[in-house]
Amino acid sequence: MGTLFQRNPGLSKTETEIGFVDITLHDARGIPKMDSSGLADPYVIVSVLNKDGSLYRTKKSKVIKQTLLPKWEELFSFPIRDAAQSISFTMYDHDDFGKDDFMAVMKLKMEECMREDRSDMFKMINQDGDDVIGEDGSPCMTRLTIKYTPHADKLSLALTKSIYDQNANEEDLKLAIRAAAGTHPKKRVLLQLGSDWCLACKKLFYILVENRNCRQLLDNYYELVLLDAEMEQNFPVLKKLGDPQHLGFPVLVVLDAYGRYITTQNTSELEKDPAWVPEGGIDPRKVFKFLTYWREDGPNNEDHGFLGLPDEAYG
Repeated sequence: MGTLFQRNPGLSKTETEIGFVDITLHDARGIPKMDSSGLADPYVIVSVLNKDGSLYRTKKSKVIKQTLLPKWEELFSFPIRDAAQSISFTMYDHDDFGKDDFMAVMKLKMEECMREDRSDMFKMINQDGDDVIGEDGSPCMTRLTIKYTPHADKLSLALTKSIYDQNANEEDLKLAIRAAAGTHPKKRVLLQLGSDWCLACKKLFYILVENRNCRQLLDNYYELVLLDAEMEQNFPVLKKLGDPQHLGFPVLVVLDAYGRYITTQNTSELEKDPAWVPEGGIDPRKVFKFLTYWREDGPNNEDHGFLGLPDEAYG
């Protein structure tokens, strides 16, 4: 026997990373003298800050000794979890015997770095927000290249994963029926038939569990079961249901809490209108209407069908 889909899976208490940023610290000019020699020993602390200003990640460049024209050519990579984060660059003068001296600072909004790659000279300021002027009379500037790379979107990742348990069979369906009967009010059973080679099957499953509106209906009114319609052990239950797999993959079957057949849905009716949505695919609004219409207390005895439901209920 396989494993039923577990509803309300535990979510990580930490925010997931949405991508990473590569920062190349090239060089700087307009450096003020910091030592009696008339030069400086500059280095840069590169930090990713959270929205509230707290530190998320930080790295330090190498120290360039005795110069007013430092060249680092160092690459720093940081994970990013929120567009509201920012990146700060703080330049210090290294001191072999005392405390390192602050020289200049500059901050960039992560949201701006995510829009496009950036490669430019960036002006640095002092702690009062005023320009820092170097020995040559020019403002302190740091040359950076910043490239943000998003992680693969959630749907793309979902399409790489298996959703059908090869061991799942009619016993899993019976467990779901018993679970539906044990709820108050009673739920219905939503059976998704398909196979892992079918991308449309994975897209439908993704909408059912990841779309906020559809997931709420699913949790409140249904027990979801996935059966691979190409596995021999499932042929007997498919026959009992009228061989719905012949309608194509994926196909949905709704049963009540007593295991009685309610309806079969060819998912072609759940697709976006190709006349105005070039990419086609499953339409979350139509899935939402289907779940609303066929739930236990839904309007499933009316003549207009689920596509006749108004759009207003969809958030």
